[in-house]
Amino acid sequence: MGSSIGNMSPFWPASGVALVALMVFGLRVAPGIMLGSLPLELALAPTIVPAVGASVGDTLGPLCGCLLLRWVGFRPELDRFKDAVALVVLGAFVATLVNAFFGPTILLLTDQIPERLFGPTLLIFWTGDVIGVLAAAPLLFSLRRFPQLRTMGWRAWAEIGLLAAVSFVVPFVELREVGLFFLAFPIIAWAALRYQLIAVTPCTFIIAVVVVDAATRGVGPFAGDDVMRRMVELQLLNGSLVLGGLFFAVVISQRDRARLDIERACTRLTEVIEHIEDHESLLQAGKLPYVKAASELPRPPDPQESPQGERSPNSG
Repeated sequence: MGSSIGNMSPFWPASGVALVALMVFGLRVAPGIMLGSLPLELALAPTIVPAVGASVGDTLGPLCGCLLLRWVGFRPELDRFKDAVALVVLGAFVATLVNAFFGPTILLLTDQIPERLFGPTLLIFWTGDVIGVLAAAPLLFSLRRFPQLRTMGWRAWAEIGLLAAVSFVVPFVELREVGLFFLAFPIIAWAALRYQLIAVTPCTFIIAVVVVDAATRGVGPFAGDDVMRRMVELQLLNGSLVLGGLFFAVVISQRDRARLDIERACTRLTEVIEHIEDHESLLQAGKLPYVKAASELPRPPDPQESPQGERSPNSG
């Protein structure tokens, strides 16, 4: 975001990948996340101490996010609105604060940044992890629906590809030529209406990349803004975009499931009615034996009653 801040990015998809890995495979993959991020941090950091500290922070953030999501009963299927809210609020904005404070603190203690840049560095760390979770995590969660993906025809894939292309071209032109960001929301709404999460998540990922690029270059609505303002705008734009897309997808998925449940209930009710009608027709035709009702059956003898002519041994 600026040469004075160093090698930091406001878009870090590895945070979302790490969170999904922990949610899917369990906490046992946490050491692998730290070891996997260490080579990249060694390449970016001038010494080994900040590199190791950054790797620890890269692991602690997703780990806290995983624990928070488990605590609220998050389901990776993202088929409930509470799951979408939990992923955006807890997984993206709250849990990433751990690495946002941890990383800049290590840089400050190792004299990699001056004190005056601690705030902007913290905000860039936080924004990178937030957008990484918002963009990458829903996309990876949706790819777990592999059986549904295999049943989709080429027309569906062509439409999703067209939506992905539009998600790149329209925001790219709009941000640079008009300086606005409104047309991204109808694209997301249309993707949710057509194919729910399978189409929403790649579109939000592409739009997030386009918006981050515009903010980094300082074009469109980000022109003339300082680093702090750009980071806040990035978080608000991507947070509202992802939450809106997930909300539309969840609502439409629930509507479709409710319609299927009603259709199945109607089918079962029709089968039961047909079975009753067939039984009555066979009974009227004399092809089924008549079964007496319970009121027509003889009453069983009462064991407390004695046969006629015999005295009960307990009677006076």
